[in-house]
Amino acid sequence: MVAKSIWFGRGRKFKMTNTKKYYAWAGQNASCGTPNITTGRMNMYGDNYVFSCKKEREEFVENYRSDNPSEFCVSCSKAELRSYNLGLSVRDFEFQLAWDEQRTIEMNSD
Repeated sequence: MVAKSIWFGRGRKFKMTNTKKYYAWAGQNASCGTPNITTGRMNMYGDNYVFSCKKEREEFVENYRSDNPSEFCVSCSKAELRSYNLGLSVRDFEFQLAWDEQRTIEMNSD
């Protein structure tokens, strides 16, 4: 398995591996941010979560739903996750996923 690195703003470097990823999105039914310059579409208000195993993702979704009943939390594919982030360009979306993967790893290590 070959790992590649992505430079993401302010000199932060993230490692991405070629392993299967499982995605979840948690948020509200509201748009946020600035519209995409090309398409005019906006992001949905919420956070992306990236997991390395399906079991972790499903546990997270169930816990999130019980802790935050007024918000949505869904298990989704990368394409479905992209539909919640239409305000970003494809390149920015990939950087955002790298950032969210790192954040999820740090969140699970606590």
